[in-house]
Amino acid sequence: MDGSGKNTIFQLLKNHFPDAVFTREPGGTPEAEIIRDVLLNEEITEKERIKTIEQVS
Repeated sequence: MDGSGKNTIFQLLKNHFPDAVFTREPGGTPEAEIIRDVLLNEEITEKERIKTIEQVS
């Protein structure tokens, strides 16, 4: 889905609906942000991902 314009559409929606609440998953809490970072980090092995997520959960 890279390059499909998701960020552009997201910004347009935020500008058009300034009172709306926008979220992302996973994310929004400190724990969820750690999980998000682990999932998106391509340099982390599967074993490291599982270990980190287990520690946060």
